Amino acid sequence: MAISWTDDRSGAKRTSHEGLVVGPTFRAVERVMSDVYSDVTRVWVWDPAECKPATVVLTYGFELNSETGFAVPDATPEVAAAYAEYNRVQEEQIAEARRVYEAAQAVVRAKELLAVAHANSIVNGSMVRVISGPKADRGTVGKVFWKRDGRLGVQVGDEKLPNGYAKNVCWTNVKNVELCE
Repeated sequence: MAISWTDDRSGAKRTSHEGLVVGPTFRAVERVMSDVYSDVTRVWVWDPAECKPATVVLTYGFELNSETGFAVPDATPEVAAAYAEYNRVQEEQIAEARRVYEAAQAVVRAKELLAVAHANSIVNGSMVRVISGPKADRGTVGKVFWKRDGRLGVQVGDEKLPNGYAKNVCWTNVKNVELCE
């Protein structure tokens, strides 16, 4: 039967998408104008030109609707087979994307665990070298005298101020240093 259309003004009838309706009708509330939302009824049909499914709007639930469609799934065996193959390929692509995503997440988790292990290996008194961060600090070697919330205070040299604090210090993130042997 395909999609039967009725013009709401003249009552004229026509038919379209014969042998191409692959799914049941479904409704959703959609924005049909800048500040107008409406119930919209759609149906899945096979688009032979694109070789993929598409939706056709059957009716809008507001006053500017001029034509109403009624659809009955009537896909030919060839269309049903093409639709099933399309869905199978889509499911394979989704499964592959999910595998890639999960592998990437595993890499991210491993990097996070390594970062935590690295951060935990640095304690007060450790000798470290700054390997990234501001250019002025790169290459600086010193002893960690302060560590909190992923930040480090690195004392460069043994000089102290009269109040006992380190004279030359470098402040950086834990991720910017490596342990010295």
